[in-house]
Amino acid sequence: MKLYFLIAAAVVLLAQAAPQPQTQSQPVGFSHRIHAGLLKLPCKTCHTQPEAGGDMTLPEDALCLSCHKEETPVLAKLFAAVRAKQPLAWQRVDEVPSYVFWSHTPHLAAGATCEKCHGPVAAREVLTLEVSHRMADCIACHRANNADTDCSFCHEPRN
Repeated sequence: MKLYFLIAAAVVLLAQAAPQPQTQSQPVGFSHRIHAGLLKLPCKTCHTQPEAGGDMTLPEDALCLSCHKEETPVLAKLFAAVRAKQPLAWQRVDEVPSYVFWSHTPHLAAGATCEKCHGPVAAREVLTLEVSHRMADCIACHRANNADTDCSFCHEPRN
């Protein structure tokens, strides 16, 4: 039992030391500074949460065309993708590991802002991973906000 605990602790420490993913090239240039900053579009305009407990989604390409009516050279790939009904391959900037149970729902209900976990998105032309999503940082935030820190709150119990 002691050996199992030591191995589990080592795995957690190694996972936290692993470098976080950086911004990947996007298929079409997109400025959060313009959309969220200058135009003051709320995050949920494009990033919806389809079900309780689900991840926020990346918008469907056709949603962009509800405002962008004219095809320009900058938006040519977007218009072509919508016409062909072939979604663009948008890359997530940050993602929670699959072994973590995580939901925006309780965080938003507790008053957490998008900026708390994602940084000053409305000021950014191009997004990068600015806020650490390591377990130690999540636990520190939970403690600071009197939220549950029991392991089973975020991780599946192991037998």
